[in-house]
Amino acid sequence: MPDTQIFISYRRADSTPEFIPTFFKKLINSGHFTTTEIFWDSKSLNGGVDWDKSIRDNLLQCKILIIIIGDNWQPERLHGNNDYVRLEIETTLQNDKYIIPVRVGNGDLPQDEELPYSLRTLLKRQFRFINIGSDYDLLLSDVVEWYKRNVRAKLKVNFGSNKIYDILKMTSWDLNKISVHINGKKSEPYLNNVENSILIYLGEDHYSIYLSEYLGSS
Repeated sequence: MPDTQIFISYRRADSTPEFIPTFFKKLINSGHFTTTEIFWDSKSLNGGVDWDKSIRDNLLQCKILIIIIGDNWQPERLHGNNDYVRLEIETTLQNDKYIIPVRVGNGDLPQDEELPYSLRTLLKRQFRFINIGSDYDLLLSDVVEWYKRNVRAKLKVNFGSNKIYDILKMTSWDLNKISVHINGKKSEPYLNNVENSILIYLGEDHYSIYLSEYLGSS
């Protein structure tokens, strides 16, 4: 599966050609994302790939959907079952992804009655309004801050047969600030015994390790 974190949804016929490449560069330059973590079809699809499968796979994998809505977004096309913008929005709504609708330009927002029923909850999401050439910092902050709180803060780490403690000793972490939670309960004495797959929460000054089960020592 792809390692996509951000999926950029837009309509090719829309009037936002300058916005997407500029914002794509800002996401990369933020230092929080690589090019392989941002799906923008013009940049992400190589020649010869099954683009339908790639779009669907990346939609399921992504954590954030950014919907670009310009002056020619053509909401009437969303009523077609084969419309890919509809597919992108429906899929992410059904999977409860983080969605940021972005209105680019000076036009009105789409109206409730213009959208298929399955997409109307989109209008309950907070929109961001941007003019071409304006400062994109607020939108960039939305993406980065949500990602840091909800995705990067939790890292699944597989250590194989190595003891977790031995791995952590090689980091710059203060081991006195580490706590282990097994099945939701704090179990600090077992830090030197557990192994294999863990979930680490990286806080400001504390590190918590969450395990779904206690695997014991070997």
